[in-house]
Amino acid sequence: MSVLILGGNGAPASMDAASTVNSSVVASVAAQVPKTSAAAPLLVKIVQNLERDPSNEKFRSINLEGKAGAKLVSEPAAMTLLATVGFETQGSRLVASGAPPAGAAAAVARALAPPA
Repeated sequence: MSVLILGGNGAPASMDAASTVNSSVVASVAAQVPKTSAAAPLLVKIVQNLERDPSNEKFRSINLEGKAGAKLVSEPAAMTLLATVGFETQGSRLVASGAPPAGAAAAVARALAPPA
């Protein structure tokens, strides 16, 4: 699986999901999500929950056909962020393949903090 990541200069770079991802990569990808997007607060909560309790099945799967899933699907950068922290599409669901990188939740929360 490949993930499209836009670097600081806006140039796309392909990254294999199996590669080592750290919180700075997560922050860079999260910065691509508009802070005013309906997906932004949802992404913060999803990554926080997964980081806090990665073995909890409730936090490891997202129904893309539900209300939350619709918000995520409507924002391509949100889907890229979820892939970056370890979610993979399986049918109509996103399923986490493991725990997100250490510090991912804080990086996402900082990048998506509502505008003042």
